[in-house]
Amino acid sequence: MSRVVVRTYKNVYEAPCRYLCDELGFEVINITEGEGKSIKSGTAHFKDGLKSIGKLHQHRGVLRKADIVLSIGNFNTLWILFVNKIHLIRPGRIMWWAFFIHSSKVMKALRFILKLLNSSNVRFVVFSECEREKYCRDLGLKREAIEYIPYGNWSGEEGNCNVESGGKDNTKEYYFSGGYSNRDYISLIRAWERNHRDKQLVIIASKNNRELLGYDNKFDNIRILFDVTSEEFDSWLKGAIACILPFKENTGAAGQSVMLRCMRLGKIVISRNTDIMKEYVDNSAFLIDNYDADLNNAIKAIDSGKCTEEMLQRQCVLYENKFSYSNITMRLGDIVARV
Repeated sequence: MSRVVVRTYKNVYEAPCRYLCDELGFEVINITEGEGKSIKSGTAHFKDGLKSIGKLHQHRGVLRKADIVLSIGNFNTLWILFVNKIHLIRPGRIMWWAFFIHSSKVMKALRFILKLLNSSNVRFVVFSECEREKYCRDLGLKREAIEYIPYGNWSGEEGNCNVESGGKDNTKEYYFSGGYSNRDYISLIRAWERNHRDKQLVIIASKNNRELLGYDNKFDNIRILFDVTSEEFDSWLKGAIACILPFKENTGAAGQSVMLRCMRLGKIVISRNTDIMKEYVDNSAFLIDNYDADLNNAIKAIDSGKCTEEMLQRQCVLYENKFSYSNITMRLGDIVARV
């Protein structure tokens, strides 16, 4: 039985790929040598995609004979869908790993593309249950073609979430907001200046969040950092009172990685009310619809210490029952066996 993972760089989804190889018998094709950056501009993604397609064509013999091809990366997978459609390759099953859409514009374009390229042997692996319904509705995909696995702790270390560090702590002096995709930092900054000039806010983003470039060092109570290491990100998050996730659109996967870090580090979360966050927090966070009254009320509750310990306990139970390594690897094994 031949099972193949296709990815652009060797550091793309390292932990899941390691599990697929060690436990489920996959071999990995790294299309490009070296390591790639996880956060890139749209132009950089496009250029990398074109390079990948040319190199991927060299591996069509392996792909043609495979029982399962698990593909990571949009350009890679679209090329695989194309050559599968015209029968240059015809593996038993194609799995589009980490299928998610951040933009409503992309959603419309992809609906047209998938009408042309989709086939009966293709499965889409999503990281939230709400995306199943959304992509069935907005992309016209069949429900049975969409496989769900929680985006969880792939580190291989079980580790318990830390409830003790959560809640109001007078030694912690700032609120935190971080992440790159689908973020509306400007609305948060404007509301923070209107309502919370007495409180500090630290934002960690990417320079690809270009709207922020003119705002760094503009306000005394808001500090903006760009493109820090994962260790630095965790350090700033660990030292914060709470984390604020200001999402721009309710389009699909966004924020799970930061949410899991908050769970692991015992941080209360204030998030824009999106379908995916409803699923991930399950009454263990403050979900808000605006950055004025709703955000003000959440901060007052956190500053007073109300509800925070109970929220963190629920958050910890959810993390261990749904997003732990043992749970998500079991789900992945079931999906591979079933497809």
